[in-house]
Amino acid sequence: MRARLARQSIVVVGAAIVLVGWLARPRAQPAGDAAAPLVYAPGPEVEGAAERGKVDTAAALKLARKKQYVEAVAILERVALAHPSVVHDCNLSLAYLRAGQLTRAQLVWDVSRLRGATPPDWCDASLSGQLATALRAKTYVPLTINVQPQGALIEVNGVSLRDMSLVWLPPATYQIRVTHAGWHPQLQPVLVAPPSASASILLVQLGDPTIERDAAVATPDAGVAASSADAGVAADVDAATDVDFEPPPPPPAARAKWPAYAGIGAAGLGLGLGVAFHARALGTKDRANMLPTDSMGFRDAKDRFGTERTLAIGGYVVSAAAIGFTTWWLLGKDQGEPPATTRTVGLEPRGDGAVLTFGGTLR
Repeated sequence: MRARLARQSIVVVGAAIVLVGWLARPRAQPAGDAAAPLVYAPGPEVEGAAERGKVDTAAALKLARKKQYVEAVAILERVALAHPSVVHDCNLSLAYLRAGQLTRAQLVWDVSRLRGATPPDWCDASLSGQLATALRAKTYVPLTINVQPQGALIEVNGVSLRDMSLVWLPPATYQIRVTHAGWHPQLQPVLVAPPSASASILLVQLGDPTIERDAAVATPDAGVAASSADAGVAADVDAATDVDFEPPPPPPAARAKWPAYAGIGAAGLGLGLGVAFHARALGTKDRANMLPTDSMGFRDAKDRFGTERTLAIGGYVVSAAAIGFTTWWLLGKDQGEPPATTRTVGLEPRGDGAVLTFGGTLR
């Protein structure tokens, strides 16, 4: 009995140890642009870095093939940080892309271009095309950030970068935080909206005697600063460093498409009527030519021929006018208003037909 209880105790203790080890295992950080602690910055490739990271890279790629992208990203981030190499940049960029972290994916791909080393074939046009397609599908917008002095740390939407000026973000309003040792930190809002956005930030050196505070400019309230995206940024930035913030103009409203569709329908209907009555007019004309010119049947056929010919011409005119309107509408500017300042339409009968003319001046 005692031996049995001892065996059961060993099994229970072993199971408890396994459970504790499983609960204490390191977990990968969740997906999202705020997951990785990397600072994206250009730098040369370290000799032998690709070889030293081979084992971990192979493990990460194995996870990626199982669609465990979060775990794969966590490993590849550590490899890229410990062993800077264009190969590791490309693998990490692809993993970010598969995990849906498009901002980071494009940043790492940009870093790989600055390594001064030859990237793998699949990392060139192929990966670049995939990134461009994904960014376009998710309506990401390029944000250009110009910062002085160089070497400052830029933080926006949970992403940190240095000595890089282009970052792709979803349309929204963001807070850009810029810090540099020996300089006043700066926090600046920016509206990111299509087709592109930009921000310019100038830091002021600590203890610079040439910068005088503008007494007329009130210091931001501390409570407001505490409720901002980063309360650690000092609220006493010199007024002389303020950069005027002018959000980009809103994108032009897209013009409605239904008038073009209506024009296409009217063009088809008019052309169909014109062809139908044209054919009937030709048949009536042939029958009339077989009758004596002084007979009642000839006069009736002649009248029907005139009516059918008029209807055929009218159908062709309607079709031509609809085609002209549709072309004019589709080629106009998307400004929510007619693109022509002046326009003219003329119809000139000539013999058995007519000449339709269009005119106008586009903005």
